Amino acid sequence: MFIQSIMLKCQIIFIECPLLLDAFISRKILYKNCTHLSPFNIIPLSSNSSYTPVSSHAGTEEFLRRFTHLSLGSPDHWTPFLRSNAQSGDNFEGCVGNLTINTVVVDLDEATDIRGVELGCKPVTPCSPNFCHNNGTCSESWLGAPVCQCLDGYSGDRCQVQDSVEFSANEMLHLPSANSISVVSFQVALRNISQNAVLMYTISGNKVAITLHSGEITAHLLGVGYSLTCSLGLTNQLNTVQLSFSDYTMSLRLQSPYTQQAQECSRSSTSQLDVKGSLYFGRLHSNPVMDVWRNVIGYSNGLTGCISDLVINSITTSFSNALPTSLPWILPCRLLAAADSKHAR
Repeated sequence: MFIQSIMLKCQIIFIECPLLLDAFISRKILYKNCTHLSPFNIIPLSSNSSYTPVSSHAGTEEFLRRFTHLSLGSPDHWTPFLRSNAQSGDNFEGCVGNLTINTVVVDLDEATDIRGVELGCKPVTPCSPNFCHNNGTCSESWLGAPVCQCLDGYSGDRCQVQDSVEFSANEMLHLPSANSISVVSFQVALRNISQNAVLMYTISGNKVAITLHSGEITAHLLGVGYSLTCSLGLTNQLNTVQLSFSDYTMSLRLQSPYTQQAQECSRSSTSQLDVKGSLYFGRLHSNPVMDVWRNVIGYSNGLTGCISDLVINSITTSFSNALPTSLPWILPCRLLAAADSKHAR
């Protein structure tokens, strides 16, 4: 059995280390002088001295002996001279794990002498009920807070962000916002790049929309007495779309994650651009106020595919904030079929 961590209680574990020259013991070791925890990072081993301090913390220095053995804990074979140089008469207590020598993780079960230690370390903070959201799996760690393993379609330190939504042509999603929008980006995975569909739009102030038509992504802006359009051709089913606004310029950027190649177009106006309000994804709303978009776009259906990784003004936005809440169809994206993925590449 491979043992990666142990709990020391003022005792000793003794490990044979035949190849220590120019080695490094890696970070992630916590220790305390029977009163407090202190982290240390890299411990160099020097060939210029028989004894090398392994920590620069005053009062808690420990030594390696002649490059042939490594002791963790409080070695009982230390002489009074060594103890005086270590500036500590106290014993070692705490948790040790992830011990690495010459980039190899040491199996602590192979120590030649083990006294008074517990195998494995207790977690600093145990998992609590519902710690991970959206059916994420909670894993305890002796290094700190629990870690959540999220299901596909969810992210965040506690799986609290739904980062993707699967759409069909008749579905719509409303994300409320009262702030001005300077940049919005998302990833779109299309089941068919030749479909005609509405991807995103707003309905107040300077209205903007992103549509798909005949293999092109087009950004539209409707101002008072003027309009701007900018189009880029699709080459893959999976693309990152970014729409940004400066004072007088609208820019559309399209990038393929497969090739990392990007294309961009911009259009300028003599009027200042101020885009704000809620964002809608998918089909056009049935409200008559949407007639302005129906007249411009010529169709009202949404996309068949997936929208994910939504970022508004540099802030990752969760689709779980959509209105109305708890829509039964708001589910994470399905993976593209294998044939689609090969074609997309």
